[in-house]
Amino acid sequence: MSSSMMHSQSRVRQTSTHPMVATDVVILAGVVGFIITFFSWYSISSSSFSTTISGWHDWGIPAGILLGIGALLAIGRTMGMSLGTNAADSAVLALIGIAAIICTIIFMATEGSGYGAGYSTGPMWGAWVGLACGIVMTLAALAVTRE
Repeated sequence: MSSSMMHSQSRVRQTSTHPMVATDVVILAGVVGFIITFFSWYSISSSSFSTTISGWHDWGIPAGILLGIGALLAIGRTMGMSLGTNAADSAVLALIGIAAIICTIIFMATEGSGYGAGYSTGPMWGAWVGLACGIVMTLAALAVTRE
């Protein structure tokens, strides 16, 4: 066997035995991001009351939907459904991730944050995790073409 054939065979073995591939990361980020939208994304508290809202409010709604759609498209990809090429799949998933990032940032910016005499408002951990899921989805989608 030539050395180039041996090299390509060992490369195939290395990638096929890798436990987590880019598509799996897209699925994980999409599912976690979608689930996180049901948790607290924003809080308002004062000396007399405190309340939170989930991601299913204003710009969090399209962010959650986009993360869910990204996960479903990636799941479909693992089942053999594809847009034709890895590049097309990657581009669509990356655009979905970027749109989810933009929606989450708009949510965080438009809800506002602040502190004053006896009150505080601002994004909570759910919004930050949702943002991270959008970023991870986008980066993993760009890696789909390498699979």
